[in-house]
Formats: sequence, structure tokens, C-alpha cells
Amino acid sequence: MIDKTRLALSFILLTLSSQSLAGELFLVRNGISKHFGTMYEKRIYEYRTVVYISENEKYILDSYREIEYVKYQPNENNAGLGLEYVLDMSPKWKSYLTAGNYVNSFYLPSWYAGSVFMYRKNLSNPLVRSYMDFGAAVLVMQRPEFNNGLPFPAILPALTLSFSRFAINSTFIPAINDESVPTLFLQFKLQIF
Repeated sequence: MIDKTRLALSFILLTLSSQSLAGELFLVRNGISKHFGTMYEKRIYEYRTVVYISENEKYILDSYREIEYVKYQPNENNAGLGLEYVLDMSPKWKSYLTAGNYVNSFYLPSWYAGSVFMYRKNLSNPLVRSYMDFGAAVLVMQRPEFNNGLPFPAILPALTLSFSRFAINSTFIPAINDESVPTLFLQFKLQIF
């Protein structure tokens, strides 16, 4: 079986190996999110009725498990920092190298790294350089509550609106398990080089 994380990392490195490093560097402030739906936390309670025969011997008379789903207020202030480097492939096509950390919807520290492939549409604004990029992000992510805390690959839609040196990134994250809901995620970035 192919390791999905290694496959995603190999794809990112192969794709970027021929690119020249003559682009723009952004400081990224991770972000805010909006969750669509109600999230529930799964709580498991185990009960046992035990009879102690002696100090070293015991007998379990009864054992059962209760599962309770409790309404959960997800974290929508996903603070963290990252860097994004825009590779200049052509006037219309851009590739970004990106990496950063954030506090996820379950209030746990998480990280991501990868590449974003975008089509650029310049917006007609005579006062400031502005554009819209749209495409897909190919990432390796890590979240402690998902995939036993191991890194996993993700492909997400991406949209960027930029005005001069300031830009907003957005992506849509689908529900990935029974405890999550679809989420819109925003990042704010400032060009530093």
C-alpha cells in the first residue's frame, strides 16, 4: 500500500523542482473560520460492577458502555502564523509554497505544508494592483484528533483576493469525519518581499 503522505510530498517536490525562486514572500496570519452545521463531541463512559474476592482476585459482575454526543462550540478563531512564497510561473498561472500552524476547530495545535496552484485574473483597478487567484491547494496536514495525530494529505479548493501588498486567502474544508462539519477558512497575508 502506498503511503499517502509520502505520495503527496513527492508530488509537491516534483512539481516545484523546475520552478525558479523569483517570486513574492508573504507573512500569513491564520485565520478565522465559519462552521456550517452543529458539531458534537463524542463522550464514552464505561461502567463496571466489581466484586472483590480477595486482595488479588476480583470478579466483574457487569460491564457496559454509554456513548453520549454533546453539542460542541467549535473554535472559529484559528490563530497561527505561516509563510507563503509565490513562484512566478507565467502572467496567468502561479504556484505558492506554503507552511504554517494554527489552532484548529477542536482548540488543538495543528500545522500544514504544501503547494497551491492558482490561475490569476487581474482586476481592473486604476488605483492599486489587485487580482483574484483561484485553484487548488495540495497539502500535508497534521491534526492531533484526526488520523491518530499522523500527517495526512489534503487537496482543497483555494481562492485569493489581493489588493496591493495585502491579500485574503480562503478555502472550503469538507466534513472529514462524524465529529466535523463543512467549514469556510480565511487567512490574511501581507507581502514582506
